[in-house]
Amino acid sequence: MEIKVMLEKMIGQEAGVNQSPTLSAKLISVGNKCVWEVTPNHYGIRNNNHVGERFTLPLWISENCFWGV
Repeated sequence: MEIKVMLEKMIGQEAGVNQSPTLSAKLISVGNKCVWEVTPNHYGIRNNNHVGERFTLPLWISENCFWGV
């Protein structure tokens, strides 16, 4: 199955994302790149001031956030 199709099924789900300031984010949309929204830190309060901010990642990195390497 194509990566993009697999990621589209995960929209709205939260995952561990190393590129997020809080190390977690929710997948918002999938196109040529994925749009993620920062969610609260599960390990404390560090960087929670970034909650709600959005950032983009390539499909291949986004895929690894859900299914690993």
